[in-house]
Amino acid sequence: MSREVTAKKIVYVALAVVLLFVSGHIKVTVFSIPYTLQTLAVMLIGCIFGERYGLLAAGIYVSMGLLGIPVFSKGGGLHYVFEPSFGYILAFLPGVYLIGSLRKRASSNPYLLFALLFSVAVLMLLIGAMYYMIVIKGIFGAPLPSVLYSFVAIFLPADLIKAIAAALICPRLKRYYV
Repeated sequence: MSREVTAKKIVYVALAVVLLFVSGHIKVTVFSIPYTLQTLAVMLIGCIFGERYGLLAAGIYVSMGLLGIPVFSKGGGLHYVFEPSFGYILAFLPGVYLIGSLRKRASSNPYLLFALLFSVAVLMLLIGAMYYMIVIKGIFGAPLPSVLYSFVAIFLPADLIKAIAAALICPRLKRYYV
């Protein structure tokens, strides 16, 4: 992989940022629980763009939102750090990095790739839950079982489906890996 930054790579990063934006605005509500496609987008970005450009794209997305550009599902601005769901957005950074750095080892085995993608999705959910517990509610402000149910367990079935989809899509996109 060349370390040279080309116009093509800049366009890829811009497309990844757009994918994060669009996937955050596609919502499917099941039993009053809103699901977006952002976890799937993080998985695909990590697989296709790797840790370097994937992390750059996720960092640009988070920065744009915090600077007030309404890229997040509820808008943008520095005040967004007080949104209960902001921990999930922060989790995009380690999520895309882990997927990007481990993708080539796992991409030849679909089961291993699925395990990687689903494990990272669970990690991202846990980061979101811990952010809520510590930053939003204070360390003793919310009971752990309640937070794990509300911020992790209810999203596991959807993330399982997203991980399966990404594990099927990513190997087909190998030739486009950056």
